Amino acid sequence: MTVRNGKGKYVVSTQPYKSYLELRVVGIAEGSLGGPGQQTAVLLLCLPYPTNFFVTEIQLFAPSGQLLAPALRAPSLIPNSYPPYFDGHPFTIGNGELVIGAGYYTSCHACGIVQYLLTWKWTGSQLKLQAARKTSDQPPPPL
Repeated sequence: MTVRNGKGKYVVSTQPYKSYLELRVVGIAEGSLGGPGQQTAVLLLCLPYPTNFFVTEIQLFAPSGQLLAPALRAPSLIPNSYPPYFDGHPFTIGNGELVIGAGYYTSCHACGIVQYLLTWKWTGSQLKLQAARKTSDQPPPPL
């Protein structure tokens, strides 16, 4: 899929109904994970249509533009929860670490979102989760 101006779209089918995937760049962080140069992490949001589901992932690039590691997804930290997502608040690289916020829906959407701050360390070939700190429980949105 080609991404231009932070967005891309891929049509999966048009018969009998149109379905597609939309990809959005929702955040970019630059900094040093160790070694020469700065790395760039890109936070992507994938929205399949039609559905009420979405996926987030981080792709990490070298200064040359080469992909450094497999795509990174938020780890499952809460048993029996819906798939977690990166929310990008914060989203920073520095001192050899990537730090990003993540949201976790518990077993029911009406129960609210549990926020975590995730810290990843570069091992030379991949990002490895170093710390996951719960930062808040958000109440469910008003009806």
